[in-house]
Amino acid sequence: MLTATSLAAVLSGFGIGVGLVLSVGPQNLHLIRAGARTGRGWVTATVGYSSEIVIFAAAVTWLAAILRLAPEISTWLYALGIAFLIWSALRTLRHRSRALGGFVKDGSRLSLKGEVLGMLSVTWLNPLVYLEVGLVAGTLALRQDGSAETAFAAGFLTASALRFYGWATVGQSLGPWLGQGDRMVWFNIGSGMVLMCLAAGMAWHGPGPV
Repeated sequence: MLTATSLAAVLSGFGIGVGLVLSVGPQNLHLIRAGARTGRGWVTATVGYSSEIVIFAAAVTWLAAILRLAPEISTWLYALGIAFLIWSALRTLRHRSRALGGFVKDGSRLSLKGEVLGMLSVTWLNPLVYLEVGLVAGTLALRQDGSAETAFAAGFLTASALRFYGWATVGQSLGPWLGQGDRMVWFNIGSGMVLMCLAAGMAWHGPGPV
């Protein structure tokens, strides 16, 4: 039976997850591109979502506790997150011209393997994921008691599913439109500039207290 405490935990976890749904970062942009370019966005989303489940489970088990005991680690992750955003932005801008001839729905020039490896890189090599899932969601999950921790996890992972599969679906819907002319080029340029602005914003505000 769902108690008031469990319901509050579900809503809390879902709210944290929705914040990540609405954020514009390397993961979400990759999901949009994967869905738009190859039509295999849901496969890519499944890889990313499965990875997030593993990371969240590890966070609840030990990552959040370690970050609270050694807050300097979160500072390093924050700095690495800024560097990762800049790297992602430069990589997106450097490859923007490839979109002119590289946008194909059948995926003949953009392999599924490439999309999956890209999703793995923006998930497992992205320090921001460990800050968001490990430090924020993991710490809040550890503060729940008993069944409330499971309820929080259910809410968070439900929102994560909406994020991964939702952005992939958006990409598939945008596919025909982005495939015309040089629209994908401008999408990549816009993505690169957004990522650069996010890095600047993080650097400006600093990591803050843990």
